[in-house]
Amino acid sequence: MSLHLIRVAAGIQSIEELADLQARRMRAAGSDDVAVLTGIAPRRIEEILDGGSLYWIIKGAVQARQKVVGIDRLDDRPHGKGCRFRLAPEIILTEIRHRRSHQGWRYLKPEDAPPDRDGRLDGADGLPAKLAAELRELALV
Repeated sequence: MSLHLIRVAAGIQSIEELADLQARRMRAAGSDDVAVLTGIAPRRIEEILDGGSLYWIIKGAVQARQKVVGIDRLDDRPHGKGCRFRLAPEIILTEIRHRRSHQGWRYLKPEDAPPDRDGRLDGADGLPAKLAAELRELALV
């Protein structure tokens, strides 16, 4: 059975900003996946890699997720051990669920994860991108 993770996208104001930041970092690293560093490695790695995703909290609400494609333990960091979550570059929009912020990541059971929703980042669901972003921010779509 798969297990998910949830994490705050610190300093990020929108899904579009998250996508832009990740695209820049992928280009700079010459990588095909998104790297997210964290100070503590999860113990339940096999469950996460069995179809788990990282759900993003943006501005106090879960709004999107990305599939976890790998987890690397890092023993050579200057500030101690940690790990790297490797994520698929595709950002999947979820139903918006308000959630209190926390530090680091947390496990998220599949039954507690918000379902995916239709729509794309570019407002292709029939609304102008700016209006779609404002409605998402207000948790109206």
